[in-house]
Amino acid sequence: MADAEKVVVEKSSGFDIKIIAVGLVFFLLVVGASYFIIRSLIAPLLPQDEEKVVETEVVEGQIVKAGDFTTNIEDVKGNRYLKVIVYVQFADASAGEESKAQMPIIQDTILGILSSKKVSELEVSKRNGLKIEMKEALNAKLGEGKIQEVYFTDFIIQ
Repeated sequence: MADAEKVVVEKSSGFDIKIIAVGLVFFLLVVGASYFIIRSLIAPLLPQDEEKVVETEVVEGQIVKAGDFTTNIEDVKGNRYLKVIVYVQFADASAGEESKAQMPIIQDTILGILSSKKVSELEVSKRNGLKIEMKEALNAKLGEGKIQEVYFTDFIIQ
């Protein structure tokens, strides 16, 4: 009877390896899904790592200094001054001697345009328009297409 009374009772400790394995797989799936969801939501906000190719324009013509210009700005009180250094780019690469002969015309045109401007017309946002105006005026006097571009290296308003 002693054998009959001995009943082997297996005590379960509460931890089953199957539950741990299923829990671990579920945890890894949730972490992986969260990673891809957050990555797709944040990706548009992050800067792109792609290398951007910067294309530069090749300067074909010769760039010549038109001069330093200091002039009064059209103002009510008349006490505002503009100092600017202007360069012009000729369409022809061999325009060196030709530009010296035409320099008084170039300087007079640029000075006339600059001295007729008001302070509000010389703001940074409007300087590109000023360059276009100078280019068109110079091309009208020198011949269409002779001047490709106008550049400012100093632009000081006082």
